[in-house]
Amino acid sequence: MIKKKILCIIPARGGSKSIRHKNLLKLGKFTLLEHTIKFAKLFKKIDEIVLSSDSQKILKKGKKYKIKCIKRSKKNSLDFSLVADTIHEVLRHYNKRDIYFENIILLEPTFPFRKKYHLNKCLNAVVNNGYDSSATFSKSSVHPWKLWNIKKKKTLPFNKNNSPWKPKQFLSQVYKLTGSVYVISTKKFKSNLKKLLFGKIKPIICNEEEHFIDIDQLKDYRIAKLLFKNENKRY
Repeated sequence: MIKKKILCIIPARGGSKSIRHKNLLKLGKFTLLEHTIKFAKLFKKIDEIVLSSDSQKILKKGKKYKIKCIKRSKKNSLDFSLVADTIHEVLRHYNKRDIYFENIILLEPTFPFRKKYHLNKCLNAVVNNGYDSSATFSKSSVHPWKLWNIKKKKTLPFNKNNSPWKPKQFLSQVYKLTGSVYVISTKKFKSNLKKLLFGKIKPIICNEEEHFIDIDQLKDYRIAKLLFKNENKRY
């Protein structure tokens, strides 16, 4: 049995309905995938970086950077497939070879503006301070009590038990999960678990909104290109 500390997983599916081949979109000279690989390589604590994809084109790009590349199964490459299942698939690949990791970093390529200190804080929480999982969050500008459901002929408050008319001064601050960085301990990441945050959770709250742009639509990509052009420090 070989025990290792940290595995960094980069999930990069080939298919995307919102933007075709979005993981291979370019910011400057490099694709979103390449920016993510370059970011991961900055961390000497990482024992291994692995790219999981159903696309040969994406896997070929990963091999250029001399990282581990695993062909993802079809069932975990669908529009409704969960990232948690991809992580389980990658872990099974290593476990079959009698290799076990204590912690996992998850870096999705569509977040090109994550910073080193975001990952360092998440790692510190899980590796050194006993948390089971950690991720980046930012303040939400919209409170869930202010949301509405509009279905056919019905228009109803999203949260039926609370008034949408309550002044915002009396509402608590809420946060949204950005998804730019996840760190999880494998100890409690059981094979039937379908979520990325579990057990004792450490939220890393960051206020720089531009660091959490998720390129999912063309408008996100346009904004990202403008930000990238004006960025002073890459990571």
